[in-house]
Parts: sequence; structure tokens; C-alpha cells
Amino acid sequence: MMTSHARIDEALKRHRLERGEAAAFVDQLLGLQLDRGHYDTGIAFTRGVVERGGLEQLNRLWTSREMMPTRSELEAPGLWLARIDL
Repeated sequence: MMTSHARIDEALKRHRLERGEAAAFVDQLLGLQLDRGHYDTGIAFTRGVVERGGLEQLNRLWTSREMMPTRSELEAPGLWLARIDL
């Protein structure tokens, strides 16, 4: 895991440069563009889940499509934990 924001920023920049313009265009067409805010939201969500329920609860995220958090749950991890019956 990358723990430094500088390392994450550098990795994102390197990834964009290595992929090229064609891949970036396809991502844009498909709505797959991620920015720093998306990563920050994901980091905050995972930290919130782990703090409240532990890594085991976070791992439940990958068990089915229904376990994916909604936008509201990403902003408030406790909502996601409540929905999955923790």
C-alpha cells in the first residue's frame, strides 16, 4: 500500500503518461476518469471501515456486487457498515 500522498500523486502521473492519449480518450468516453479526489474518498472510506469494523469487514466489500458502497456510504462509512449489518 502507498501511504504517502506524494507517492500516490507521482504514481498517478506516471500511470497517465505511460498509458497515452488513446487510453485516456477511451477512459473519458466510458466515464472512467479518476482524479485525486476519488482516491482521497476511497482512502477515507477504507480507513473509516477499518477503524470501526476491522479489516475483515472491509474485505466483505469484495464478496458481491451488492456489497459495493453507494456514494453516500463512501462519504459516511458507518452507513455502509450499518447496511451490511455490522
